[in-house]
Parts: sequence; structure tokens; C-alpha cells
Amino acid sequence: MNTLNKVVPASIACLLLTGCANTAESLMGALTPESNQGSSEGGMDFSSFEVSSPVEELGKEDISTARTVGQVIGAIVGGFACYKKFNGNTLLMAGCATIGGIAGDKLGKYIGEAIAIRRMNYASNYEFLESEIEASENAIKTREDELAQTKLNITTVEDRVELLKSKASLTKAEIAEATALLSEVKALREKNKMLETRYEETLVYLDSALEDSEEEIASLTEDKAKTQQAHEELLAKRNQLSMQLASIQTQSSQLDEQSTALTSLIAG
Repeated sequence: MNTLNKVVPASIACLLLTGCANTAESLMGALTPESNQGSSEGGMDFSSFEVSSPVEELGKEDISTARTVGQVIGAIVGGFACYKKFNGNTLLMAGCATIGGIAGDKLGKYIGEAIAIRRMNYASNYEFLESEIEASENAIKTREDELAQTKLNITTVEDRVELLKSKASLTKAEIAEATALLSEVKALREKNKMLETRYEETLVYLDSALEDSEEEIASLTEDKAKTQQAHEELLAKRNQLSMQLASIQTQSSQLDEQSTALTSLIAG
């Protein structure tokens, strides 16, 4: 699906002035294809609202403080809606990104529209793909280091669990140790649960971006080869992220097993 011609303005005034019963739906409307023409050639000033990639959030060191994909999508769609509604008036647009962000958790189905808006911020599909490749590389590196640390933590806990399981009975000190280990395991499991969701949402975003890119490449007459190469490189990064997700899910299963074992040890 090529979503570039389905980007949405919004009846954002009802959000700013009176509020709407359905915030997500209030952001969506019909934008004619003609209103998009020339957008990627400097016709719009995107500095007035946030159009960064959701993949960038996955690359942040502290995932707990990173915005969800839904929040990023909401900010993009909300910002663009206000831009169109208020003709780029920065004073009237002051709260748009916040409105979009608040609505973001409900805007998963608007990923295609957000991609189309982001795409207009670049002069070509090639440049758009390059930006997503760079964001993906950073996310892969950041999370790879974290995966290695979690693997080490799991191995360390497993050694302690096996030692405690070899005891006929546990002393008070050993029960206290098992309790502390259980808290550590639960914290790691909770973090992995958050990561799994972020990865799944990011992969949906990248799949949609790649689908749109493939359709556009088919119609290119210039820079087709290098754009195709960038498309394939982003696909490879997407697959690396998918493999990382699989590793996280494996680690989550190991953590669940350790949690069960420690709970049993503590109960005696």
C-alpha cells in the first residue's frame, strides 16, 4: 500500500478547544494528493513538529524512558495535523506534539500515515531509507550490548540456583540470597517484557516502511539501483532486529524457569 497519498490533516481544533471523545479518530481526515505535491522539496517546514523515526527510540540506552512507537506515531500525526490546520503557525501549534503523544497508544493503525509524513521530510526515498538504516544500526548495537549483559546475568543466577538446589535444606542466609536473586530475575523479566513489545512494534513500523519503499522503487527512473540497495540493507537490519527479538524471547523463557525454581526453593 502506498500511503503517501493518504496522509491526514485533522480537525485538531476540537482537541485544543473542547476535547474529543475519540482523540485518535479526530486526528484523521482526508488529504487530497495534490496537497502533498512538492512536500519533499522544501515546501514544508518540518522543524515545527517532531518527525523522528520510532526506530531511534529503540536505540536509546534506557528503554524505560524511551517513547513507545505509538507515542512517536501520535506525535508525528498530531504535529502534521496541526501544521496543516494552522498553516504552520508555531504559536497555535505549541501543544500539537503533546496531543499526538498522548493519543499515540491508540494510533497503531496509523503507522502508514506517519511513515508518509516522515517520507515527505526527505528529498528522496533513498535518503529516507538511509536515515532508517542509521537508526536501525544504532538500535542493534545498543541492544546487542544489553543482550550480552543479560545473558551473563542469567548464567550467573543459574549457577547460584543450581548450587542452592543441591542443598538438602537452605539456611536463613541462603533463603535471603534466593529471595534477592528472585527479585533480580523478576526485574530482568519485566525489562524483557517491555523490550519484546518495543521490538514487535518497531518491526511492524519497519515492515510498513519497507512495503511502501518497494512500491516506490518499482516506479523510479533515477537512482533506482542505489535505492534498491538501500532497501535491501534496511531489510537486512530489520531481520537483525527480528533475530534480537528471538534472543530476548529465549532469555525471557530462561528467566521464567529461574523464577519458578527460586520460588520453589524459598517455599521449601
